[in-house]
Amino acid sequence: MSSTDADGLLAHFYPGKLILAILGSACPFLLGGCGAEAASGPTATVRDSAGVTIVENREGLPSDGGGWSLASEPSLTLGSFDGPEESQLFRVRGAVRLLDGRIAIANEGTQEVRFFAPDGSFLKALGGEGEGPGEFSSLTALGLLGDSLAILDRRLRRVSLVHPDEGFVRAATVEEAVAAYPIRAWFLDTGSFVVEGISGLDTGRLEEGFQRLPSPFRSTDLEGGVHADFGEMPGAEQVTVTLRTDHGVAAMVQFVPFGKSPQVAAAGDRVDFGSQDAY
Repeated sequence: MSSTDADGLLAHFYPGKLILAILGSACPFLLGGCGAEAASGPTATVRDSAGVTIVENREGLPSDGGGWSLASEPSLTLGSFDGPEESQLFRVRGAVRLLDGRIAIANEGTQEVRFFAPDGSFLKALGGEGEGPGEFSSLTALGLLGDSLAILDRRLRRVSLVHPDEGFVRAATVEEAVAAYPIRAWFLDTGSFVVEGISGLDTGRLEEGFQRLPSPFRSTDLEGGVHADFGEMPGAEQVTVTLRTDHGVAAMVQFVPFGKSPQVAAAGDRVDFGSQDAY
């Protein structure tokens, strides 16, 4: 997919197999409310890009949205404004339901992973701020690799494996060839994971003010190396501010609240990509 695609494409990537299927849809989250329009011309095309098979289907969803819907009430609510300290969540970066029903939440505000029982009661917390084993400097993303939690720390460019009961297992560095600055990650049942980087940090394309650069997506695993390069998706709208101090020059990137950005979800061995340019 080129960085100019902005029509709400939903793509299915199989990182271990280098197979890519792109499903045309104006409703990236598949939650209903999207109508289907009659297709004009071919509804699907197949092409090859650097050894990756790409199938594009633009026929759209059925008028009922494919049967997806949301419950009128949540089945469980976690977090509070004035409850016990362990229930006050700040900068949540992800949540995972374990096989036994426990829920793990990545709470970047305290650089911890907090565990809750199926009924929502607090159990324990792991981690804390730091750069040592099992500690986090900028807890960014949370997922599962096997029976352990996989946690991305974007500032340290590190993925840590933490067992819910036994604690820290091991850590691996996200290589610069995968992402110079990894901002998000999605973990797959295959043991690999897909990383989103920021374009411009290693190419000099960052400019002062508002801009929207394409985001590169590549897959890797704990052993390192690039497994698959999925190219670039339309990135997030952002504002870049250059800071000049006695110690040098630094660029601060702030994403626009409620701005357009790529939307990604992982399940099994598949990662679904979409964009907010159209619904």
